[in-house]
Amino acid sequence: MLRGWAQALARRRQPRRLSAQMMDFHHDISVLYVSVNALRILFYIPQIKAIARCPNGAVSNCLLTWGYFALSHWIAVVYFIVGQPDSLALSISVGNALAVSALVATIYWKRQEHRLATVSGN
Repeated sequence: MLRGWAQALARRRQPRRLSAQMMDFHHDISVLYVSVNALRILFYIPQIKAIARCPNGAVSNCLLTWGYFALSHWIAVVYFIVGQPDSLALSISVGNALAVSALVATIYWKRQEHRLATVSGN
């Protein structure tokens, strides 16, 4: 009984080889990940423009939520530098981190602008 357990454990430790079909699936998922995340950078632009045009200090945008998204993107940047070096994923993560950081900065700027206008208007 112990011998069977040891053999099962030894088999489990051997690296699994992916079939050609699984490798194709892995490649397709990788391409999808890269494509969607690269496009996401562009989709931040309309949000930044809308916030910049907002007359009421962008109160409908949660600074905490967008700040958390920015933090998660910057952590991904560090991960792709230190933990899993991948230049393509790193480039995309840097783009996303910069775009969300610009969005956060725009929200902050609009809120400061609105506060100053409110204080000087009183």
